[in-house]
Amino acid sequence: MTLTVLCLAGLFSMALALGAVLTAYALLTHYQTRYIQKWPTTQGKITAVSVQQETRTDQENRSIVVYYPEVQYTYTVEGVTYTASRINPWPRPGYSTAQKAQRDLKGYQPDHEVLVYYDPQDPTKAFLEPAPKHNRRWLLAGVFLLVLAFGVLLPIVINMAHAG
Repeated sequence: MTLTVLCLAGLFSMALALGAVLTAYALLTHYQTRYIQKWPTTQGKITAVSVQQETRTDQENRSIVVYYPEVQYTYTVEGVTYTASRINPWPRPGYSTAQKAQRDLKGYQPDHEVLVYYDPQDPTKAFLEPAPKHNRRWLLAGVFLLVLAFGVLLPIVINMAHAG
C-alpha cells in the first residue's frame, strides 16, 4: 500500500472513531434529558448569580485560571426547603475568561422565580435546565464525521487499494 492510502485509511479511522463518540454522546445526553424532563418540577427562587474562579495546574505544571458560571437557588418539596447550584446535570463548563462564563448566566437574576426540576427519589438533586445547550451541535458533528468516513474516505481508500 502507498503512503497516500495509509494516510487516508488513518483519516477514515479518526473520522469514524470521533464521529462514533460524538454521536453516542449526543444520543446518551438526549435520552438522559428526556428522563429528567419527566421529573416533577417546582417553583424556585434564585438567591445568587456569580462567576466562580478556580486556579488549576495544567499538564506542564503551569497555573491556569478557569471560570465557572454558578446560580444558587432555593426550592421547596413537600414542605422541605432545599438549596442547589446546578444549572444542568452535565459537567459544569469551565471557561478561559469570566465574560465567557457570564454568557451561561444570561437570563438568571437574583430574586427571580425559576422552574426547578428535581429528582423524586432524591429531592436534593435539582437542575434548572434539563437539556444541554449544544447537544444538537455534537450530534451534527458526529453524523457529519460518520458520513465523511463512510461516504467519502472509505470509498477512496478502497478504490486506491484495489488500483494500486
